[in-house]
Amino acid sequence: MYCVNCGQKLDDHANFCCYCGTKVASFEKKIQSEPILNVETECEQEDTVLEDAFAELEKVTAEEETAVALKENEAEEVAVESNEVIAVESKEITIKEITAPPEGIRQIYFVDFLYRLVKKENIPLCIYLVLNVLIIGGVMCVFFALPVLWGMLAGLLVYIASIAVAVSPVGEMLLRYQTACKKIQNQQVIDRLYPIFSEVYEKARIANPAISKDVRMFMNDEKCPNAFATGRRTICVTAGLLSLPDDQIKAALAHEFGHLSHRDTDRFLVVYIGNTIILLLGRLFQLGVIIFDVIMTIVAVVMNNEDSIFVLLFSKLSRWLTLFVINGLLAIWSRLGLLLTNKTSRENEYLADAFSCQLGFGEGLVTFFEWIQKVEEKPVGLFAALAQDHPDTDKRIARVQNYLAMNR
Repeated sequence: MYCVNCGQKLDDHANFCCYCGTKVASFEKKIQSEPILNVETECEQEDTVLEDAFAELEKVTAEEETAVALKENEAEEVAVESNEVIAVESKEITIKEITAPPEGIRQIYFVDFLYRLVKKENIPLCIYLVLNVLIIGGVMCVFFALPVLWGMLAGLLVYIASIAVAVSPVGEMLLRYQTACKKIQNQQVIDRLYPIFSEVYEKARIANPAISKDVRMFMNDEKCPNAFATGRRTICVTAGLLSLPDDQIKAALAHEFGHLSHRDTDRFLVVYIGNTIILLLGRLFQLGVIIFDVIMTIVAVVMNNEDSIFVLLFSKLSRWLTLFVINGLLAIWSRLGLLLTNKTSRENEYLADAFSCQLGFGEGLVTFFEWIQKVEEKPVGLFAALAQDHPDTDKRIARVQNYLAMNR
Protein backbone atom coordinates (compact mmCIF):
# COMPACT_ATOMS: atom_id res chain seq x y z
CA MET A 1 0.00 0.00 0.00
CA TYR A 2 1.35 3.50 -0.97
CA CYS A 3 0.61 6.97 0.40
CA VAL A 4 -1.54 8.96 -2.00
CA ASN A 5 0.23 12.20 -1.00
CA CYS A 6 3.96 11.42 -1.00
CA GLY A 7 4.00 8.07 -2.77
CA GLN A 8 5.98 6.33 -0.09
CA LYS A 9 5.33 2.64 0.53
CA LEU A 10 3.36 2.03 3.68
CA ASP A 11 2.54 -0.93 5.85
CA ASP A 12 -0.70 -2.66 4.92
CA HIS A 13 -2.09 -2.05 8.42
CA ALA A 14 -1.02 1.63 8.68
CA ASN A 15 -3.67 4.25 9.33
CA PHE A 16 -1.49 7.33 8.60
CA CYS A 17 1.59 7.94 6.38
CA CYS A 18 4.70 7.91 8.56
CA TYR A 19 6.43 10.30 6.12
CA CYS A 20 3.91 13.05 5.52
CA GLY A 21 1.17 12.21 8.05
CA THR A 22 -1.59 11.91 5.45
CA LYS A 23 -4.60 9.74 6.48
CA VAL A 24 -4.61 6.52 4.59
CA ALA A 25 -7.77 5.91 2.46
CA SER A 26 -8.16 2.33 3.68
CA PHE A 27 -8.55 3.65 7.21
CA GLU A 28 -11.63 5.69 6.20
CA LYS A 29 -13.08 2.67 4.48
CA LYS A 30 -12.37 0.72 7.63
CA ILE A 31 -14.13 3.34 9.73
CA GLN A 32 -17.10 3.36 7.37
CA SER A 33 -17.30 -0.42 7.34
CA GLU A 34 -17.03 -0.96 11.10
CA PRO A 35 -20.51 0.39 12.04
CA ILE A 36 -22.07 -1.79 9.41
CA LEU A 37 -20.24 -4.77 10.82
CA ASN A 38 -21.34 -3.75 14.33
CA VAL A 39 -24.98 -3.39 13.24
CA GLU A 40 -24.89 -6.78 11.61
CA THR A 41 -23.32 -8.26 14.73
CA GLU A 42 -25.88 -6.58 16.94
CA CYS A 43 -28.71 -7.83 14.71
CA GLU A 44 -27.34 -11.30 14.93
CA GLN A 45 -27.06 -10.91 18.67
CA GLU A 46 -30.61 -9.53 18.85
CA ASP A 47 -31.86 -12.44 16.74
CA THR A 48 -30.13 -14.83 19.10
CA VAL A 49 -31.65 -13.02 22.09
CA LEU A 50 -35.11 -13.09 20.50
CA GLU A 51 -34.80 -16.78 19.75
CA ASP A 52 -33.77 -17.40 23.33
CA ALA A 53 -36.65 -15.23 24.55
CA PHE A 54 -39.16 -17.08 22.39
CA ALA A 55 -37.79 -20.41 23.62
CA GLU A 56 -38.03 -19.21 27.19
CA LEU A 57 -41.56 -17.92 26.54
CA GLU A 58 -42.59 -21.27 25.07
CA LYS A 59 -41.06 -22.99 28.07
CA VAL A 60 -42.91 -20.71 30.49
CA THR A 61 -46.13 -21.15 28.52
CA ALA A 62 -45.77 -24.93 28.68
CA GLU A 63 -45.10 -24.72 32.40
CA GLU A 64 -48.14 -22.47 32.88
CA GLU A 65 -50.34 -24.87 30.89
CA THR A 66 -49.06 -27.75 33.02
CA ALA A 67 -49.77 -25.75 36.17
CA VAL A 68 -53.29 -24.90 34.96
CA ALA A 69 -53.95 -28.55 34.19
CA LEU A 70 -52.73 -29.53 37.65
CA LYS A 71 -54.92 -26.87 39.22
CA GLU A 72 -57.93 -28.10 37.26
CA ASN A 73 -57.25 -31.66 38.44
CA GLU A 74 -56.86 -30.41 41.99
CA ALA A 75 -60.09 -28.43 41.63
CA GLU A 76 -61.91 -31.54 40.43
CA GLU A 77 -60.51 -33.55 43.35
CA VAL A 78 -61.51 -30.80 45.76
CA ALA A 79 -64.97 -30.73 44.21
CA VAL A 80 -65.32 -34.48 44.66
CA GLU A 81 -64.06 -34.22 48.24
CA SER A 82 -66.44 -31.31 48.81
CA ASN A 83 -69.34 -33.36 47.50
CA GLU A 84 -68.35 -36.21 49.80
CA VAL A 85 -68.08 -33.80 52.73
CA ILE A 86 -71.43 -32.28 51.83
CA ALA A 87 -72.94 -35.76 51.66
CA VAL A 88 -71.51 -36.62 55.07
CA GLU A 89 -72.62 -33.28 56.49
CA SER A 90 -76.09 -33.86 55.05
CA LYS A 91 -76.27 -37.18 56.87
CA GLU A 92 -75.16 -35.49 60.07
CA ILE A 93 -77.74 -32.74 59.60
CA THR A 94 -80.45 -35.36 59.01
CA ILE A 95 -79.44 -37.14 62.20
CA LYS A 96 -79.43 -33.86 64.10
CA GLU A 97 -82.90 -33.04 62.80
CA ILE A 98 -84.16 -36.44 63.97
CA THR A 99 -82.46 -36.31 67.34
CA ALA A 100 -82.55 -32.58 68.10
CA PRO A 101 -84.09 -31.81 71.50
CA PRO A 102 -87.61 -30.36 71.14
CA GLU A 103 -88.12 -26.73 71.98
CA GLY A 104 -91.00 -24.69 73.38
CA ILE A 105 -94.24 -26.55 73.99
CA ARG A 106 -92.74 -29.62 72.28
CA GLN A 107 -90.68 -30.17 75.42
CA ILE A 108 -93.85 -31.82 76.74
CA TYR A 109 -93.30 -35.39 75.59
CA PHE A 110 -96.95 -36.05 74.71
CA VAL A 111 -97.13 -32.87 72.60
CA ASP A 112 -93.87 -33.78 70.88
CA PHE A 113 -95.25 -37.25 70.12
CA LEU A 114 -98.40 -35.78 68.52
CA TYR A 115 -96.19 -33.43 66.47
CA ARG A 116 -94.06 -36.32 65.16
CA LEU A 117 -97.14 -38.47 64.61
CA VAL A 118 -98.41 -36.35 61.71
CA LYS A 119 -95.26 -36.85 59.61
CA LYS A 120 -95.46 -38.67 56.28
CA GLU A 121 -93.65 -41.80 57.41
CA ASN A 122 -96.23 -42.33 60.17
CA ILE A 123 -99.27 -42.41 57.86
CA PRO A 124 -99.83 -46.19 58.40
CA LEU A 125 -99.74 -45.68 62.17
CA CYS A 126 -102.20 -42.77 61.87
CA ILE A 127 -104.57 -44.99 59.86
CA TYR A 128 -104.40 -47.60 62.62
CA LEU A 129 -105.10 -44.99 65.31
CA VAL A 130 -108.08 -43.59 63.40
CA LEU A 131 -109.53 -47.09 63.01
CA ASN A 132 -109.10 -47.65 66.75
CA VAL A 133 -110.93 -44.40 67.46
CA LEU A 134 -113.81 -45.47 65.19
CA ILE A 135 -114.08 -48.86 66.95
CA ILE A 136 -114.02 -47.31 70.41
CA GLY A 137 -116.52 -44.66 69.32
CA GLY A 138 -118.81 -47.36 67.92
CA VAL A 139 -118.68 -49.28 71.18
CA MET A 140 -119.50 -46.08 73.09
CA CYS A 141 -122.52 -45.52 70.86
CA VAL A 142 -123.79 -49.08 71.45
CA PHE A 143 -123.18 -49.42 75.18
CA PHE A 144 -124.19 -45.91 76.24
CA ALA A 145 -126.81 -45.23 73.54
CA LEU A 146 -125.00 -42.09 72.41
CA PRO A 147 -125.53 -40.29 69.10
CA VAL A 148 -122.88 -41.12 66.53
CA LEU A 149 -121.13 -37.74 66.80
CA TRP A 150 -120.97 -37.82 70.59
CA GLY A 151 -119.92 -41.46 70.55
CA MET A 152 -117.02 -40.73 68.19
CA LEU A 153 -115.98 -37.71 70.26
CA ALA A 154 -116.03 -39.88 73.40
CA GLY A 155 -113.98 -42.52 71.58
CA LEU A 156 -111.45 -39.86 70.52
CA LEU A 157 -111.09 -38.54 74.06
CA VAL A 158 -110.66 -42.06 75.44
CA TYR A 159 -107.99 -42.85 72.86
CA ILE A 160 -106.10 -39.60 73.43
CA ALA A 161 -106.07 -40.47 77.12
CA SER A 162 -104.75 -43.94 76.25
CA ILE A 163 -101.94 -42.43 74.13
CA ALA A 164 -101.01 -40.14 77.02
CA VAL A 165 -100.78 -43.22 79.23
CA ALA A 166 -98.81 -45.11 76.57
CA VAL A 167 -96.04 -42.51 76.30
CA SER A 168 -95.84 -42.03 80.07
CA PRO A 169 -93.81 -44.04 82.61
CA VAL A 170 -97.03 -45.99 83.25
CA GLY A 171 -96.94 -47.27 79.68
CA GLU A 172 -93.32 -48.35 80.08
CA MET A 173 -94.21 -50.13 83.33
CA LEU A 174 -97.13 -51.95 81.68
CA LEU A 175 -94.95 -53.15 78.81
CA ARG A 176 -92.24 -54.31 81.21
CA TYR A 177 -94.89 -56.26 83.07
CA GLN A 178 -96.23 -57.73 79.84
CA THR A 179 -92.75 -58.93 78.83
CA ALA A 180 -91.84 -60.10 82.36
CA CYS A 181 -88.84 -57.75 82.42
CA LYS A 182 -87.64 -57.09 85.96
CA LYS A 183 -84.89 -55.23 87.73
CA ILE A 184 -81.62 -57.20 87.65
CA GLN A 185 -80.81 -58.64 91.07
CA ASN A 186 -78.06 -61.18 90.30
CA GLN A 187 -74.74 -59.60 91.27
CA GLN A 188 -72.74 -61.58 88.71
CA VAL A 189 -75.04 -60.37 85.96
CA ILE A 190 -74.76 -56.82 87.29
CA ASP A 191 -70.96 -57.05 87.31
CA ARG A 192 -71.01 -58.32 83.72
CA LEU A 193 -73.63 -56.10 82.12
CA TYR A 194 -73.52 -52.76 83.88
CA PRO A 195 -69.97 -51.75 82.83
CA ILE A 196 -70.96 -52.59 79.24
CA PHE A 197 -74.25 -50.71 79.60
CA SER A 198 -72.49 -47.68 81.11
CA GLU A 199 -69.91 -47.52 78.31
CA VAL A 200 -72.57 -47.59 75.58
CA TYR A 201 -74.81 -45.20 77.51
CA GLU A 202 -72.02 -42.65 77.81
CA LYS A 203 -71.22 -42.77 74.09
CA ALA A 204 -74.91 -42.51 73.20
CA ARG A 205 -75.34 -39.43 75.42
CA ILE A 206 -72.30 -37.81 73.79
CA ALA A 207 -73.77 -38.50 70.35
CA ASN A 208 -77.20 -37.20 71.40
CA PRO A 209 -77.52 -35.35 74.73
CA ALA A 210 -81.33 -35.43 74.30
CA ILE A 211 -81.36 -39.06 75.48
CA SER A 212 -82.76 -39.26 78.99
CA LYS A 213 -80.33 -39.17 81.91
CA ASP A 214 -82.33 -41.89 83.64
CA VAL A 215 -82.31 -44.83 81.21
CA ARG A 216 -82.50 -48.14 83.09
CA MET A 217 -81.88 -51.73 82.07
CA PHE A 218 -84.20 -54.65 82.86
CA MET A 219 -84.09 -58.37 82.06
CA ASN A 220 -86.41 -61.31 81.49
CA ASP A 221 -85.71 -65.04 81.45
CA GLU A 222 -85.96 -65.72 77.71
CA LYS A 223 -83.11 -67.81 76.29
CA CYS A 224 -83.11 -66.16 72.88
CA PRO A 225 -80.53 -63.31 72.74
CA ASN A 226 -82.55 -60.16 72.29
CA ALA A 227 -83.21 -56.63 73.55
CA PHE A 228 -85.74 -53.86 73.03
CA ALA A 229 -86.21 -50.25 74.10
CA THR A 230 -89.49 -48.65 75.05
CA GLY A 231 -90.66 -45.22 76.09
CA ARG A 232 -87.84 -42.86 77.03
CA ARG A 233 -86.07 -44.63 79.89
CA THR A 234 -86.32 -48.40 79.43
CA ILE A 235 -84.08 -50.97 77.77
CA CYS A 236 -84.99 -54.63 78.29
CA VAL A 237 -82.61 -57.51 77.57
CA THR A 238 -83.05 -61.27 77.69
CA ALA A 239 -81.01 -63.69 79.76
CA GLY A 240 -79.89 -65.23 76.48
CA LEU A 241 -77.96 -62.06 75.70
CA LEU A 242 -75.42 -63.07 78.37
CA SER A 243 -74.26 -65.90 76.11
CA LEU A 244 -72.82 -63.41 73.62
CA PRO A 245 -69.38 -61.75 73.67
CA ASP A 246 -69.11 -58.23 75.07
CA ASP A 247 -68.72 -56.55 71.65
CA GLN A 248 -71.99 -58.05 70.44
CA ILE A 249 -73.82 -57.03 73.62
CA LYS A 250 -72.49 -53.49 73.19
CA ALA A 251 -73.70 -53.44 69.58
CA ALA A 252 -77.18 -54.64 70.59
CA LEU A 253 -77.43 -52.05 73.38
CA ALA A 254 -76.17 -49.29 71.05
CA HIS A 255 -78.91 -50.26 68.60
CA GLU A 256 -81.53 -49.86 71.32
CA PHE A 257 -80.07 -46.51 72.34
CA GLY A 258 -80.51 -45.58 68.67
CA HIS A 259 -84.26 -46.12 69.11
CA LEU A 260 -84.23 -43.89 72.19
CA SER A 261 -82.19 -41.30 70.30
CA HIS A 262 -84.64 -41.17 67.41
CA ARG A 263 -87.62 -41.21 69.80
CA ASP A 264 -89.41 -43.93 67.85
CA THR A 265 -89.84 -46.26 70.85
CA ASP A 266 -93.25 -44.86 71.69
CA ARG A 267 -94.62 -46.18 68.37
CA PHE A 268 -94.85 -49.74 69.67
CA LEU A 269 -96.19 -48.50 73.00
CA VAL A 270 -99.06 -46.74 71.21
CA VAL A 271 -99.82 -49.86 69.16
CA TYR A 272 -99.62 -52.00 72.29
CA ILE A 273 -101.90 -49.72 74.33
CA GLY A 274 -104.32 -49.41 71.40
CA ASN A 275 -104.48 -53.19 71.08
CA THR A 276 -104.94 -53.45 74.83
CA ILE A 277 -107.96 -51.13 74.76
CA ILE A 278 -109.54 -53.06 71.90
CA LEU A 279 -108.70 -56.29 73.73
CA LEU A 280 -110.38 -55.03 76.90
CA LEU A 281 -113.48 -54.05 74.95
CA GLY A 282 -113.48 -57.49 73.36
CA ARG A 283 -113.14 -59.14 76.77
CA LEU A 284 -116.01 -57.01 78.11
CA PHE A 285 -118.14 -58.16 75.20
CA GLN A 286 -117.12 -61.76 75.88
CA LEU A 287 -118.04 -61.27 79.53
CA GLY A 288 -121.44 -60.00 78.43
CA VAL A 289 -121.91 -63.11 76.26
CA ILE A 290 -120.94 -65.36 79.17
CA ILE A 291 -123.37 -63.57 81.50
CA PHE A 292 -126.08 -63.90 78.86
CA ASP A 293 -125.31 -67.64 78.59
CA VAL A 294 -125.53 -68.08 82.36
CA ILE A 295 -128.86 -66.24 82.49
CA MET A 296 -130.29 -68.29 79.63
CA THR A 297 -129.12 -71.49 81.29
CA ILE A 298 -130.89 -70.51 84.53
CA VAL A 299 -134.02 -69.65 82.56
CA ALA A 300 -133.93 -73.05 80.82
CA VAL A 301 -133.60 -74.83 84.16
CA VAL A 302 -136.42 -72.81 85.71
CA MET A 303 -138.71 -73.35 82.73
CA ASN A 304 -138.17 -77.12 82.90
CA ASN A 305 -140.32 -77.87 79.85
CA GLU A 306 -139.90 -79.06 76.31
CA ASP A 307 -138.61 -75.67 75.21
CA SER A 308 -135.85 -75.66 77.80
CA ILE A 309 -133.57 -77.81 75.67
CA PHE A 310 -133.81 -75.39 72.73
CA VAL A 311 -133.13 -72.40 74.98
CA LEU A 312 -130.10 -74.18 76.41
CA LEU A 313 -128.77 -75.18 72.98
CA PHE A 314 -129.28 -71.67 71.65
CA SER A 315 -127.45 -70.21 74.65
CA LYS A 316 -124.44 -72.54 74.33
CA LEU A 317 -124.19 -72.27 70.55
CA SER A 318 -124.45 -68.46 70.53
CA ARG A 319 -121.85 -68.25 73.29
CA TRP A 320 -119.42 -70.51 71.40
CA LEU A 321 -119.86 -68.73 68.05
CA THR A 322 -119.64 -65.26 69.61
CA LEU A 323 -116.45 -66.04 71.53
CA PHE A 324 -114.91 -67.64 68.43
CA VAL A 325 -115.68 -64.59 66.30
CA ILE A 326 -114.47 -62.11 68.92
CA ASN A 327 -111.18 -63.95 69.48
CA GLY A 328 -110.61 -64.19 65.73
CA LEU A 329 -111.28 -60.48 65.21
CA LEU A 330 -108.98 -59.55 68.08
CA ALA A 331 -106.16 -61.66 66.62
CA ILE A 332 -106.69 -60.14 63.17
CA TRP A 333 -106.78 -56.63 64.61
CA SER A 334 -103.54 -57.10 66.53
CA ARG A 335 -101.83 -58.41 63.41
CA LEU A 336 -103.27 -55.55 61.34
CA GLY A 337 -101.81 -53.04 63.79
CA LEU A 338 -98.36 -54.56 63.31
CA LEU A 339 -98.72 -54.72 59.52
CA LEU A 340 -99.76 -51.06 59.28
CA THR A 341 -96.68 -50.00 61.23
CA ASN A 342 -94.20 -52.44 59.65
CA LYS A 343 -92.82 -50.03 57.04
CA THR A 344 -92.13 -47.32 59.59
CA SER A 345 -90.65 -49.91 61.95
CA ARG A 346 -88.25 -51.29 59.33
CA GLU A 347 -86.90 -47.84 58.52
CA ASN A 348 -86.46 -47.16 62.24
CA GLU A 349 -84.47 -50.39 62.56
CA TYR A 350 -82.09 -49.30 59.80
CA LEU A 351 -81.62 -45.93 61.50
CA ALA A 352 -80.93 -47.62 64.83
CA ASP A 353 -78.35 -49.88 63.11
CA ALA A 354 -76.67 -46.76 61.72
CA PHE A 355 -76.59 -45.20 65.20
CA SER A 356 -74.86 -48.30 66.56
CA CYS A 357 -72.29 -48.02 63.77
CA GLN A 358 -71.73 -44.33 64.51
CA LEU A 359 -70.93 -45.19 68.11
CA GLY A 360 -68.23 -47.59 66.85
CA PHE A 361 -70.00 -50.93 67.26
CA GLY A 362 -70.60 -51.81 63.62
CA GLU A 363 -68.37 -54.91 63.56
CA GLY A 364 -70.03 -56.26 66.69
CA LEU A 365 -73.45 -55.58 65.16
CA VAL A 366 -72.61 -57.71 62.11
CA THR A 367 -71.45 -60.64 64.25
CA PHE A 368 -74.55 -60.21 66.45
CA PHE A 369 -76.82 -60.50 63.42
CA GLU A 370 -74.89 -63.53 62.20
CA TRP A 371 -75.31 -65.13 65.62
CA ILE A 372 -79.05 -64.39 65.60
CA GLN A 373 -79.35 -66.27 62.32
CA LYS A 374 -77.73 -69.37 63.82
CA VAL A 375 -79.46 -69.65 67.20
CA GLU A 376 -82.10 -72.33 67.61
CA GLU A 377 -84.04 -70.47 70.29
CA LYS A 378 -86.70 -68.21 68.80
CA PRO A 379 -88.43 -65.29 70.54
CA VAL A 380 -91.87 -65.89 72.01
CA GLY A 381 -94.75 -63.74 73.19
CA LEU A 382 -94.36 -60.00 72.70
CA PHE A 383 -90.72 -60.43 71.67
CA ALA A 384 -91.95 -62.53 68.74
CA ALA A 385 -94.32 -59.72 67.76
CA LEU A 386 -91.45 -57.26 67.95
CA ALA A 387 -89.29 -59.49 65.75
CA GLN A 388 -91.98 -59.73 63.07
CA ASP A 389 -91.73 -56.07 62.12
CA HIS A 390 -87.92 -56.11 61.78
CA PRO A 391 -86.24 -56.06 58.35
CA ASP A 392 -84.65 -59.17 56.87
CA THR A 393 -81.42 -59.93 58.76
CA ASP A 394 -79.39 -60.46 55.57
CA LYS A 395 -80.38 -56.98 54.36
CA ARG A 396 -79.40 -55.47 57.69
CA ILE A 397 -76.01 -57.18 57.57
CA ALA A 398 -75.45 -55.92 54.01
CA ARG A 399 -76.35 -52.35 55.00
CA VAL A 400 -74.07 -52.34 58.03
CA GLN A 401 -71.17 -53.78 56.00
CA ASN A 402 -71.74 -51.14 53.32
CA TYR A 403 -71.77 -48.43 55.99
CA LEU A 404 -68.50 -49.71 57.45
CA ALA A 405 -66.87 -49.85 54.00
CA MET A 406 -67.87 -46.25 53.23
CA ASN A 407 -66.58 -44.90 56.53
CA ARG A 408 -63.17 -46.62 56.71
